[in-house]
Amino acid sequence: MRCRLADQGDGVKKRLASLTAEIIWLLCFLVLAALAPTLFAKIVLLAICALLVWLYKPNKNSS
Repeated sequence: MRCRLADQGDGVKKRLASLTAEIIWLLCFLVLAALAPTLFAKIVLLAICALLVWLYKPNKNSS
């Protein structure tokens, strides 16, 4: 039972990390729509968002 609870905790952590990545994308798109005046600014913000999502995505090999 203890192992099963630990496995559930890992699943929650992965879902939370995935949710964090989705929230980052949402915020970035809102910033892009509201503040970025030029195409270059939009591309730079999108690249930063992609990097942040890559850093926060859940690691599939962490079992």
